Amino acid sequence: MTLIQGRLIQGQCLACRTVRVLTKGYMRDDFEENLCRLFGKNLAKVRKDLHWSQERLALESGLARSYVGDVERGIRNVSLVNICRFADTLGVDVTILMTFRGQDDQVKDSAETTVEAA
Repeated sequence: MTLIQGRLIQGQCLACRTVRVLTKGYMRDDFEENLCRLFGKNLAKVRKDLHWSQERLALESGLARSYVGDVERGIRNVSLVNICRFADTLGVDVTILMTFRGQDDQVKDSAETTVEAA
């Protein structure tokens, strides 16, 4: 394992040449990492627009504050149940949190890079 830019790298997949990142005990590729990061940015933006703290969101949703922080930083892969819980707690439609307007190019670029490398 190697440490690159503060990330623990397990190594490259020999079949597709995708760098796999060890995050919180399991492997993620760049595509999945981008999705988690973009979702976290959307969640943080909605929360801040409502002038809520991470602590308030955690208390209102019944989730741990550290979990909310990890989600907003893109460290955690959020379950569908928790995505719905966040949306319900914030009083927004799930599509608000799942729409990556202007950001989805990063996700597409990551997917295209993965395909090209293969």
